[in-house]
Amino acid sequence: MLGAIAGSIAACIYPIPESIAEECEKRLPPDLLKIMEDFEKYIDNKNLESHI
Repeated sequence: MLGAIAGSIAACIYPIPESIAEECEKRLPPDLLKIMEDFEKYIDNKNLESHI
């Protein structure tokens, strides 16, 4: 659990190599991949709204 928290904090500072991100996405079941994609879209939209 602590590793997941530390990893998500570190990902904000240190970019995750694309090859690792792609491999992780391949391993996710479709329902979790959809949740992740929806969340990323939500965050991207919020970031756009804050710059308007």
